[in-house]
Amino acid sequence: MRHVGRTSLVDSAIHELRQEITNGVWPVGTKIPTEGRLAETLGVSRLSVREAVRVLVHAGLLTTRQGDGTYVTATDENEVALRRRLDRAATMDIIDVRRGLDFVAARLAAERREP
Repeated sequence: MRHVGRTSLVDSAIHELRQEITNGVWPVGTKIPTEGRLAETLGVSRLSVREAVRVLVHAGLLTTRQGDGTYVTATDENEVALRRRLDRAATMDIIDVRRGLDFVAARLAAERREP
């Protein structure tokens, strides 16, 4: 076993908020509770909640709307990262990858065909 390090309150809040999102408690499009309510529920300061939300906004899971609240925009950080990467990719690069995937899919379909 190795020594278990301490985690910050912000890291713990990030983990808890991420769990609510990925477990579907807050589906995409849902407005999450206010900072005050989250701070009370998590037992941390509003500043810790604010920082946790900021991290999840940067990760692409949440978005804030000035004067309206914070909303869930995605449930999977990997999907967000892939979407961001594809948005910056050249069209020909995307077409090349798609052709490669089509080739592999056709080969697998041929190998697994049944009468």
